[in-house]
Amino acid sequence: MECPPIQVTNCNFRYNPDTPIVLKDLNFQIEKGSRVLVLGANGAGKSTLFRLLAGKHMHPRKEVLVLGRSAFYETPKQMAYLGSDWRHSISCVSNNVPYHGDFSVQEMLNVLARTAKSERIQELVDLLDINVNWRMHQISDGETRRVQILLALMNPFEVLLLDEITVDLDVLTRINLLEFFKKEADKGCTIMYATHIFDGIDSWPTHFIRIENNRATLISATEISGPVYQNAAKWLQEERENKKKFLAEAQK
Repeated sequence: MECPPIQVTNCNFRYNPDTPIVLKDLNFQIEKGSRVLVLGANGAGKSTLFRLLAGKHMHPRKEVLVLGRSAFYETPKQMAYLGSDWRHSISCVSNNVPYHGDFSVQEMLNVLARTAKSERIQELVDLLDINVNWRMHQISDGETRRVQILLALMNPFEVLLLDEITVDLDVLTRINLLEFFKKEADKGCTIMYATHIFDGIDSWPTHFIRIENNRATLISATEISGPVYQNAAKWLQEERENKKKFLAEAQK
């Protein structure tokens, strides 16, 4: 029997023994081809969850499995993680060539895209609205971000972990990229995506993960009615009210 692409079992995580728990009693599995939208308040633990799945944090070997392997000890090459630290830490396209050097996007692709299919690269170039003649030292931060996304996605993956990667994109580019991800999922790629921007996203997810009170709940999109932003706002309001009640009880 084929293992689910993502399987988390009885997982608890804190950054060190002396700090509060960040994620508690995580138990869920995500099937192949799912498109999962991860929702939660700022500081709820969304990025921590993504980093656990990406193998960035140590965990007991069998608690966090991606493509049937331990995310930390056997991080699979068929998985791609694009998160906030990815945006801030990627400064080079190789060991010694900075992103902001005096060379064009096409020159970068000539070196880095030798194993990628030209049709896929052209599709990404078009939907990200990239001019391959851009000189990297002359373009804006938003344009640089689009080139980074192109380079990260130019080869297909079985699992994509996307943590707030579209925050710098305009609404049309973001919607086009979501459609690209939907097509990737139709081919069997499993995608988890966290965002606070809900334009054009209502028909995108097959599932949600709601993170609240250090726990993660997997919810089928068929159980949710109404726009995503309304449900997200409702859940956040419920979480705030529950926290107020907890603090009030604790002060009695």
